[in-house]
Amino acid sequence: MMRQLFLWLGHTPVGLYMRDSTHGFAAVEAVHLLGLALLGGVVLLLSLGALRVALAAQTPAATARGLYPVFLAALTVMLVTGVLLVASKPLRYFLSDPFRWKIAFLAAGVGLYLYLSRRLTRADPAANLRTDRALAVFLLILWLGVGLAGRFIGLL
Repeated sequence: MMRQLFLWLGHTPVGLYMRDSTHGFAAVEAVHLLGLALLGGVVLLLSLGALRVALAAQTPAATARGLYPVFLAALTVMLVTGVLLVASKPLRYFLSDPFRWKIAFLAAGVGLYLYLSRRLTRADPAANLRTDRALAVFLLILWLGVGLAGRFIGLL
């Protein structure tokens, strides 16, 4: 079922354009990497706020609330451009272990970001500092995994 979905995506007009256009692929890849960089920056800022090692001028709750719209925008850019990139060579991505790892890290990273963000906006600033810090470190590790797995996709 998933294989057919990937193959269908590659045969759509957008998939054919992405496969045949060197400039189109390069432009989408560039926007995808910018989305990843912005997303990484948002994750870093939320994590540093949760670790209480940066952004001391505001509470972790204020940091989380302020970053949420940027997170959603960057995630949307990354997802849309990611689908376009997959459309260029759907079978290659479908069969790629690094791609599967990237999607797993991405799903876990998005879920943990949303959980930590919600936790920071609803919790007492002094409560569960140890848990917040552990979650923040794990969040950074997951997003590092997204970037590294994405890089390995290009190497294979």
